Amino acid sequence: MPSPAGARRHYASTSRLPRDRASPVLNEILQDEPAIGVIVVNWKRAADTVACLDSIADAKRGPARIVVVDNASGDESVARIREWATARKVSFALFREADLAGIKPEEKRGESMLSYLTVIVSSTNKGFSGGNNLGLRLFGHDRHLTHFLLLNNDATVREDFFAELKRGLASAADAGVLTGTIYNYPATETVWYAGGHVVPFRGLIVHDLDVPDDGNLRPTGFVSGCVMLISRALFEAIGPLPECYFPGYSEDAEYCSRATRSGFKLLYAPRAVAFHKVGATAGAAS
Repeated sequence: MPSPAGARRHYASTSRLPRDRASPVLNEILQDEPAIGVIVVNWKRAADTVACLDSIADAKRGPARIVVVDNASGDESVARIREWATARKVSFALFREADLAGIKPEEKRGESMLSYLTVIVSSTNKGFSGGNNLGLRLFGHDRHLTHFLLLNNDATVREDFFAELKRGLASAADAGVLTGTIYNYPATETVWYAGGHVVPFRGLIVHDLDVPDDGNLRPTGFVSGCVMLISRALFEAIGPLPECYFPGYSEDAEYCSRATRSGFKLLYAPRAVAFHKVGATAGAAS
């Protein structure tokens, strides 16, 4: 398992990507920059998920791959997402959860086995962690990818979001978890997250709300699972998200705690901006 000290070396060895005609976004990715796979979990909110996908596709220097995990919605969600891929002219693949058992890790980097957009249909509603873990399981097999972004389906990203994440990683390639500033939507002047911290002995997580003017990368004590970039080195060192908090909440705090105890950094890049429809996903689950 890669250690924090070996993360920079690990990143350098896995960051070169082939050109992919089926995925125009890949052709914008510079050879020596991080290759990000985005995981979006959907449950009965196809409209939010499509808006999320639109923002990702419109972003500059965007991700190498996207996986949408449909948490057994049982509605038109998968069809809506397939329609989006057709309209956007991006490669698309559909997996059932059972199909993941037949996927073997790549032994070396070559042509990726994954389409630009993959949908995994879960057999049951696995909640936040279980859904994301299906995506992490799939992306873990793709040796092209250096980082995995957990992004709420009720969130969207600004056009320069991925460019700012990659700018942060250029100065801190050994970061275990990286995030940005999250504003409310549609009240986009209201800050929802600008770093965070844990209140000792009380088990409380506090979102900081003051966005730094300088935009410099800085440490943080907590990263929200709404927008959480996980390095491959960290994932291979501590494994998937805990699934004991079903359907959601607190798993991100535990993951951050495990990361720091294992010697990995939690960092905040203020100029990587996302917008969050606070409560939309939880509302659907209630």
